[in-house]
Amino acid sequence: MSALLQWAQARPGLLKIELRVRETNLRARRLYEKFGFVEEGRLQKRIRLPDGTFIADITMAWFVPD
Repeated sequence: MSALLQWAQARPGLLKIELRVRETNLRARRLYEKFGFVEEGRLQKRIRLPDGTFIADITMAWFVPD
């Protein structure tokens, strides 16, 4: 992740990196937040689980520092 963010900072014109993560994947969400990603939105009922329940996808973004 560090290498990706360093690469992004070296690219003129690149403003942000976006990703989606399952709302139930707390470890991944914490990792992304540790690297400065912020939640931008939620896609409710995006994934239907085998038991019939639904979970959301969370959109997150990291913005290149000024």
